[in-house]
Amino acid sequence: MRRVRHVAASVLALVVAGAGIYFGQGLLAKSGFGCGQEAAGASQSRLVDMGIRTPLYLFSGSGQLVRRDLMSGADSVLSNHGFADPPSTVRSADGRWIVYFGVLANRPLTQYWLYDMQTSHDRLVLEHPAWGGSIPAFSPDGRQLAIAANYDDRWPNSSSAAIYVFETASAQATGLGIPGGIPAEAAWTAADWSSDGSRLLLMTLDQRPGKHDRTYTSWSLGEASARPITARWVDQSPAAGRVAWFTGAGEIQVFEQHGMQGSQGHRLASSPDGAWTPRLVQRGDASALEVVGKDGRARQVDTGHYDQCEGYAVSVIGWIDAGHLVYRKPGSITLVHEPTTGRVAPLLKANDHSYLFGW
Repeated sequence: MRRVRHVAASVLALVVAGAGIYFGQGLLAKSGFGCGQEAAGASQSRLVDMGIRTPLYLFSGSGQLVRRDLMSGADSVLSNHGFADPPSTVRSADGRWIVYFGVLANRPLTQYWLYDMQTSHDRLVLEHPAWGGSIPAFSPDGRQLAIAANYDDRWPNSSSAAIYVFETASAQATGLGIPGGIPAEAAWTAADWSSDGSRLLLMTLDQRPGKHDRTYTSWSLGEASARPITARWVDQSPAAGRVAWFTGAGEIQVFEQHGMQGSQGHRLASSPDGAWTPRLVQRGDASALEVVGKDGRARQVDTGHYDQCEGYAVSVIGWIDAGHLVYRKPGSITLVHEPTTGRVAPLLKANDHSYLFGW
């Protein structure tokens, strides 16, 4: 187990507004939508009667990482590190790794744990003084994990500020310098990966009074070298905007980071066997979730409506297996639908986190 006393930062879809930096895909929500009302929907069955063999991985409200057998409903606690609140999570694109991190309840530390879904092994890769942390970023192939350590003025000193790239299989870390010659006390760095995984893209904000300049750097990990590049803000809305990175050859395509499936929505992909396709139909202030079979016939799954929210009140999360669709209704009610029988069952228990789950 490698312990590095530093702080993390970064993830894709950076949203920069004025002197502040926000995340388009960042810390996961801890509560419901806060608006909208549930409409009467499908009658509910028992989850254990659906015969789902895929295990569910989730965080309880007390921050425990749990694997649940959906055939029996039995839980196996995989970790319990004593977080003050449910941790934030990032998942590798291949689904093997989950990095989760948060502030401890009984000590002023932030810890980053890496869980291997393949081996069921949990490992502490990083800890630093509480606060100042942000979001790590996996490389597209999941073999590397970037963590940019940013100083917080509540820390005793700036010795913990640095940028690291971890090998996920070994947790071996490579340290990178803070770009732009900015003092550690003033630097705030966020990290992205190029879509081919060859470049680590770093945006560093100089937070010294009167500065607030941004430095953009591309690290070529194969060559162990860095060079400045250009970037610009694109799109108009802070909620949808992003940073676009450029070299002389044109724009660098940026890899999109992933949360656990429970943090996602509007995933309207067909079932793994192609037998069913979900769709959302909007009718005035009501929305209906339907699944369409290969015969072209639509079968209504559930309905919902909203009074003050924009967008669909029913959100599709994804297929837990070929025969079971996971979706969410207003009030963070997460359900499973079985198209072959029309049955619907609640996926989560009372103490489960509404968004921190996946398979």
